[in-house]
Amino acid sequence: MTPTGKSRSICRKVAPSARSARSIYRKKLNPAAVESLTKAAPLLKSNAAVYARNQYRLGFAYLNLRNTAGAKQAFTDAASVDSPYKGPAQDKLKGIAAAKAPAKKGS
Repeated sequence: MTPTGKSRSICRKVAPSARSARSIYRKKLNPAAVESLTKAAPLLKSNAAVYARNQYRLGFAYLNLRNTAGAKQAFTDAASVDSPYKGPAQDKLKGIAAAKAPAKKGS
């Protein structure tokens, strides 16, 4: 599928940032991944699926840094968009909530 018009313009603007963010993310360089993915987010908002993927990856980068507040916000952003990442992001949010819930003492 070849991008046309507006999507081609977005691809030209975002491609270098998105490629570097993906590369950094895969190499587990989490602080750099957070920076790159955060910078790319505003440029991707016009493409729901790409934006959701970006936020989903950002959530994992935050989790790897043990920043649950940042992860929760990123997964919430990913879940707010109608995309293939909506369900997985909602599952991660449930996992974060379950991990934060205090353990119940046995009676």
